[in-house]
Amino acid sequence: MKNENQMTKLQLVTFLIQTQIGVGFLSLPYGIHKFAKGDSWISLLLTGLGMEVLAIFYLILCNRFPKQHLFQILQSILGKVLGKCLTLFYAFYFLLTGSTILILFVYIIKKWMLIYTPYWVVLILMCSIGIYIAVENLKVIARFYFIATFVLFV
Repeated sequence: MKNENQMTKLQLVTFLIQTQIGVGFLSLPYGIHKFAKGDSWISLLLTGLGMEVLAIFYLILCNRFPKQHLFQILQSILGKVLGKCLTLFYAFYFLLTGSTILILFVYIIKKWMLIYTPYWVVLILMCSIGIYIAVENLKVIARFYFIATFVLFV
């Protein structure tokens, strides 16, 4: 019997592809090219390869600790104190990454589409959509990514 709360394999693949491509894929090459000039493709390729290795490492950890999430795995491996410190570091890092993505999004939208709209309006709209998606089930996000994958090919 099929479980309705699980993602299909195709949804999982599109979820991983969309998560890795994201906003960074579209803005990172230009940002690197400003500093590294013609050699930027090497650093971008090595970074992508490093991220794939980390994703595989995380999958191995998830197979070893099937009932735990990342922060519980960190505490199981590194101990309670060091695991909580690394959890705080991850939380700060993801907060910083999310802020950077929001700033890039608002900058691009303001420059190309909503020239006369104040920054704070676009920022509030994006944050409200992000909060709405964050409280939803992961399967809903995977379904949205599956639909959005067709736009990626266009």
